[in-house]
Amino acid sequence: MISDKILYNKARERLETAQFAHKKGYYYSCSSNLYFALFNYMQSILGKGHADKWKHVGIFKAFSKLCMERKLFPEKSLRSLGKTYTALYELRRQADYENHAYESYTIERLKFLYESVAETLHHVNKS
Repeated sequence: MISDKILYNKARERLETAQFAHKKGYYYSCSSNLYFALFNYMQSILGKGHADKWKHVGIFKAFSKLCMERKLFPEKSLRSLGKTYTALYELRRQADYENHAYESYTIERLKFLYESVAETLHHVNKS
C-alpha cells in the first residue's frame, strides 16, 4: 500500500508534532501539521505526482480514485476522509495566511480531526 516510506514516516512525525502542539496550546501549528500529516500520507500512497509534485487541490481526488480502484478504504470512509481533508485545508490556510484567533469550537474540533488523521495513518497497518 505504501509506495514511499519516507513520506509515510514524515506523515507520522507531523501527526505526533500536531498532538504535541495541541497540548501546548499551539493551535495554528497543530492545524498545519495535521493537514500536512494527511497530505504526506496521501503522497506516500500515491507515489510521485505530475512533475514529482502533488497539488493541494488535486491530491485528494487522485487518492480517492486510487483507493476505490484498489479497495483500500470503504466509500463511506473516503467521504469522511474527504471532509477531514477539506476542513484541515481550510484551517491550515487560516493558520498560515490569516490573522485571527481560533474560537474554542475550532480548538475542540482539532481533537476530532487529530483522531481522524491518526486512524487514517493507522489504516496502513491493517491493509
